[in-house]
Amino acid sequence: MMRMQWVTRLERANTLRNQILLIYLLVMAMVLTIVAFLMLDRIGELVKNNAEKQIQQTAVEANGRLETLYKQIDTLSNQLVTHPEQARALDGRRI
Repeated sequence: MMRMQWVTRLERANTLRNQILLIYLLVMAMVLTIVAFLMLDRIGELVKNNAEKQIQQTAVEANGRLETLYKQIDTLSNQLVTHPEQARALDGRRI
């Protein structure tokens, strides 16, 4: 009895309008799925490229900071060695 009711309902719902609606919904779902996969691929590429650029920029900044520190150490050591009083102190002589 229950099965007959479902069959009857399906037969009544099987109109041209409902068939067109179903086909339209299926086509739209396929189109949206394709667009979603294409956008996902593009967004993935953009995120990857931005991350690479950010990492490169961070590396350049870190390298610049290290270079500055190296120059400061070099300058301070040169000052220490070339200062006469400090040179004598390093030699072990008294001032």
